[in-house]
Amino acid sequence: MELKKGVYIAKKKNGEIYYRSSLTYKNKHISLGSFATEDEAHNAYLEGQKILQNKRITKDNLNKRTKFLSFEKSISLLNFRDNGMYFKTPIYLFPKYFEYYLSSDCCLKFDVDDLFYYSKHSIICRRIRNAGQYPEPLRYQELCNTRKGFHIQKWR
Repeated sequence: MELKKGVYIAKKKNGEIYYRSSLTYKNKHISLGSFATEDEAHNAYLEGQKILQNKRITKDNLNKRTKFLSFEKSISLLNFRDNGMYFKTPIYLFPKYFEYYLSSDCCLKFDVDDLFYYSKHSIICRRIRNAGQYPEPLRYQELCNTRKGFHIQKWR
């Protein structure tokens, strides 16, 4: 049986089959993730290709354009397309700083001096309840650490 482009079969320890998706861009092999079906894996491959080839896809309209890829993986692909550097972590580079995305609505800004560390380390964000009340389902704890030079910015 021929698999769709960008899709590979994998097996769990218990023998259950799942599907992996990956692509190659500028001689860089990029894993897009694991999926329950071959169609989902292939659709993730197509979305990844579209992000890398279509300059009209930006951080601002990314959620409308992707269904199968995670937001974090999509940010990594956008950064690779726009800046020529691939990071496994959801980083988008600018000339003097970079943004690290915890989600589509939560972004940390860092000085480029911190890039080496955060390009290799994931940030875990814990959600807190707002004083026992729930005006939003859950909101991010606002952190400010001027010594380390980062802060959380609500993304639109």
